[in-house]
Amino acid sequence: MDKLIQIKVICSSISLFSSTTVAVLFLSNPKLRTPTFRLVLQLQIADALFALASIINSSDDNNGLCVFQAFLVNYSRESSIIWIGIFAYNMCATIVDNQELPGLLKFYVVAIGIPFILSAYPFAWDAYGLNYSMCWLLPDSIALMVVDYLVLCIGILFYIIYFYIKIFNFLYNVTEMKSYKLFLYPLSFLLTQIWTMIDIFQKYDENSTFAFKDVAIAFVSLQGFINSLVYGLTPQVLEILKSFCYSSNQKEELQLQMTNQQDFDSSRQQSFIMPMGYDTRTQSDTSVENVKFNQQLIIAVKQQQEL
Repeated sequence: MDKLIQIKVICSSISLFSSTTVAVLFLSNPKLRTPTFRLVLQLQIADALFALASIINSSDDNNGLCVFQAFLVNYSRESSIIWIGIFAYNMCATIVDNQELPGLLKFYVVAIGIPFILSAYPFAWDAYGLNYSMCWLLPDSIALMVVDYLVLCIGILFYIIYFYIKIFNFLYNVTEMKSYKLFLYPLSFLLTQIWTMIDIFQKYDENSTFAFKDVAIAFVSLQGFINSLVYGLTPQVLEILKSFCYSSNQKEELQLQMTNQQDFDSSRQQSFIMPMGYDTRTQSDTSVENVKFNQQLIIAVKQQQEL
């Protein structure tokens, strides 16, 4: 158990640092405050909260701290899952349907309200307690795990796979480029959630044992770190991180380049293309494939607007 706690604390600390870094970059750099990155910010906040809750070390499932940790772990994890689904929906609506992003209010209601309800009703069954190295739903609360977590998790997984396949097909038809990085989104989701799913399924077999506890705790605790890489490490963020190593003259040149491309990069379609790893700028070091992609995407969007 001590080994599991050490793994959990170390990995959760890495997640907390990476999620907080992305959030601070958003708050300190106005050029990152696009509608797309606002969704990424909400995801990072939920992941940071989950990492912080996971770091809490409570080995007694009868005290209030354990119950508080269990509620916070459940709430923040489910909030993160729902923000991932919201991100996929908005990416599809923006790129494929060319719709403007709606206000975040209704998304807040969904991403805050649903996890709060799902995290509140286990109190009625006194179902929160110690589960392996952290406090969550008690190991024997299998039905609650299925209803409270597994159904939501599997539903969101198929939900985002559907949207990313739709985006992949659209981009391939428009640009003849295969955007395989799109599948990093459901892959990262599966990588951080599948271990809990396996644990829940194996609980139905009384003779089975979960032999991958170390790996499971590590990946679950690294949820924030993995999401910050996949969702938060956009080309714009990379440029900002690189700027810390530039001289003053290089920083002024970089600032000028980013200013010249601000209008183009802030468009709705490009706002969501950036997290996919496509650098929408057209300076000399940009690849020919990305230039072709941008040109074809703009033509397709304009044609769609004329329909």
